[in-house]
Amino acid sequence: MPTFTKLRSGSWRVQVRRKDEYIANMFVRGRDAEEWALDVERSIDRGTAIRRSQPFEQPRISSDLITLHLDDLAQVGKPVRRSKSMVLKALKLSLGRTNLKELTRERLIEFGRKGAAQGAGPATLAIDS
Repeated sequence: MPTFTKLRSGSWRVQVRRKDEYIANMFVRGRDAEEWALDVERSIDRGTAIRRSQPFEQPRISSDLITLHLDDLAQVGKPVRRSKSMVLKALKLSLGRTNLKELTRERLIEFGRKGAAQGAGPATLAIDS
């Protein structure tokens, strides 16, 4: 049975003790910690190699960042309502392939101007941008 400890920093420390094996790791998200602990327990039971850590892969494009945001909302149980869902979908379509280093203020203003050209009103543009 794994032991989960939430640290002051908000990170999670996981300790797995099973069949004379001891493995520990730290994670930013609790769900990642649970998945890793389950995977380690299965590996020990099967006698296969243990995956010691799961590297966190930084998002590189804006659609990765949007997906990460949606995953975080799902993890805390907050539903994504219609308006936010539509905005995120539009952002993914318009700027999804944009490298995060290239995502500038001007790019976001251009996104808003395109929405205005398609008939979006001031309230919608304020929410979208």
